[in-house]
Amino acid sequence: MQSKSKLTLEQIPCGYLATNLASEITAINSTLCGWLGVNESDMIGQHINTLLSMPSRMLFLGNILPTLQQKHVVEENYLQFKVIDNESIPLMINAQKIEPDGKPYWNKIRSYKLYRLQTV
Repeated sequence: MQSKSKLTLEQIPCGYLATNLASEITAINSTLCGWLGVNESDMIGQHINTLLSMPSRMLFLGNILPTLQQKHVVEENYLQFKVIDNESIPLMINAQKIEPDGKPYWNKIRSYKLYRLQTV
């Protein structure tokens, strides 16, 4: 028997971010918004760089984006995303090229929160 229920982007337990070819955010789910302390409406249309720390911007533009352009997929890359209070959180990302409506999007980014270990 096949299940008729499907998870929506709001129900999945990982962050989701999609951008167009210009790296402008076209979709972001509430999980990622919650981790970063941002509102979805404020992020739509913003460049992905607004969410990344400076070293992560360099990695994204110099490595991840060119790899997406050549291979259409990137797996298990670690980026630091900025949080509203000038902190950053480490996220493991996977991205691939998608064309859900016939238009190409480079980044379908699924992110997984990495927890920092603290020693006492």
